[in-house]
Parts: sequence; structure tokens; C-alpha cells
Amino acid sequence: IGVSAPYPTASRRLGIVAPTTKLTSAIETAGSSSETRDTSYVFTRVGEWEDGTIVESAPSLASTVTNYKIDDEINLTGFTDDTSTGAYTTHYYIYRINTGGTGAEYQYVAKILTTTNPLEYDDSVADDDLGEVLPTTGWTVPIEDLKGIITASNGLLFAFDDNTVYVSET
Repeated sequence: IGVSAPYPTASRRLGIVAPTTKLTSAIETAGSSSETRDTSYVFTRVGEWEDGTIVESAPSLASTVTNYKIDDEINLTGFTDDTSTGAYTTHYYIYRINTGGTGAEYQYVAKILTTTNPLEYDDSVADDDLGEVLPTTGWTVPIEDLKGIITASNGLLFAFDDNTVYVSET
């Protein structure tokens, strides 16, 4: 067919490895409210490809639970990258624990670019304005040696390594 090199000639790593560090939080600007909350944060690494595809890692370790006033502005530091291992990271998603009457979930706070300088974020988002619940808890990246990846009609992905078949979640 006129192809001079074996196909494909390029590849990309599947998935993004979860951060193994945790964020550090400190009061940036003290609030005046007497109401407080116990606060903890996690972050995920996110890669956004040119076609708009977004890949998100599992969350980092949870930051130390700290009691803050509900209107304190909290400075977050400690974001780490993984591009040295081939992961494509363009930004980070930040999630904060939000407690309710029946439980607690990490909810979306903000997105920051990996090129932000200094690489930190000041959180002043009210609990009622938090976004979606963290969707990537428990996610893992595929193993390095997967072969034969195919998509089934129901959206599942199948791949193999030696005599083991791997199936994605829906």
C-alpha cells in the first residue's frame, strides 16, 4: 500500500497515574464568620487532548483535615506533575470534602493549569457552589503491556496481555 514504516509510528500512554502526594492548605485570608467546617482536599491530574478528549487520574492522597472558618480563603500548594513518565498533564482538578446530613463527598472546586506560576490555588468557593462529586475514585491506569484493544458495541473496552483478558468499566 506504499507505507514505508510499520503502522503505527507513534503511540500515547493510556490513562494518567494518580498523584502520590497530598496538598498542603493554609489560611490565605482570614474570614470573619464564627461558623467553621473541617476541610480536606484532593487533586487529580488531567490531560486534555487537541480533539477535546479529557483524561483524568484517580485522586491524590487526602490533605490533612483542618478546621477553617467557612469564609476563610484557603491557599493550596503541593501539586505534582507526572510528565516525566510520559503522562500528558495539562491541568489539575481540585476537590474539597463537603459534608451533609448523611455523609461526605469530595466535590469539584476549580481547575488550574499546570503552567500556573506559582503553582497554587486560593479557595474561597462556598459549599453551595461546589461542583460535581469526584468521579475518579478507584480508577487505575491500564497496565503497560496491553495489546489488542477493541471496543464492544456496548461501550466496553477489551484488551489482553499474554493469557489474561482485561475489561473496562462502563
